[in-house]
Amino acid sequence: MKGATVIDLINGSKKPLFTFELLPPLKGHSIERIYHTIEGLLEYSPAYINFTSHRNEVVLTERPDGLLEKHTTRKRPGTIALAAAVIPAAGTQEVSRLFKVALNPDGFLQEAHVKLRPVDFAADGVFLCGTAHYPKHISEAISQAYGAAGRAATILTKDSVVASGAVCEVKETDCVSCGACISLCTYGAIEFVDTPQGKKARVNPVLCKGDGLCNSRCPTGAIVLKHFTDEEIYRQIDAEVPDLKRA
Repeated sequence: MKGATVIDLINGSKKPLFTFELLPPLKGHSIERIYHTIEGLLEYSPAYINFTSHRNEVVLTERPDGLLEKHTTRKRPGTIALAAAVIPAAGTQEVSRLFKVALNPDGFLQEAHVKLRPVDFAADGVFLCGTAHYPKHISEAISQAYGAAGRAATILTKDSVVASGAVCEVKETDCVSCGACISLCTYGAIEFVDTPQGKKARVNPVLCKGDGLCNSRCPTGAIVLKHFTDEEIYRQIDAEVPDLKRA
């Protein structure tokens, strides 16, 4: 039930209100708008309490023949119980930093693609399930856990894992140690290392995804993306348009 509808129900009610639930919609269905509309409920007391189970009340009355007759009635709660909001765990930021995985604007872990890779991260070998992803029902969390376990099994059952060859590498003779590539890389694949020529940037090919952002940012052209070098791209253009002369 949406927040605005709840407020209208409270204001216009002439009968006792029983407990009901406020559940967030599935991801991608304007969950932020629902949360914002609930702010109007804060003026009512109590603001947030746990769900309460109102048990049946049993009343025994004596009949004319002396026997007791049992009547079951249900208590009438006078308040609406709202569930406390689900927020990311305290260690989510640290997990994101250690495993080089992304967070969404709400602070929950972000999958690689909502449709094509719903349990994968951009970082290979790390998988996602449960409320670390976003608030969800137990049945949905279990289904996602099955999917994550299946994805992990596809890796664990192999003798070896083949990594992509389209990764970046640094020409240390051209590197000026400005750190622009390190600040831009979202996978933490680049770091400074000590060399005889001083600190130079170096790419970890296991973590690199070959997106080429560091390549375009480097002011000296010290980083190149394997199989997508400038010379290769120029030759492809020349082959496609022979009459076009490169300046």
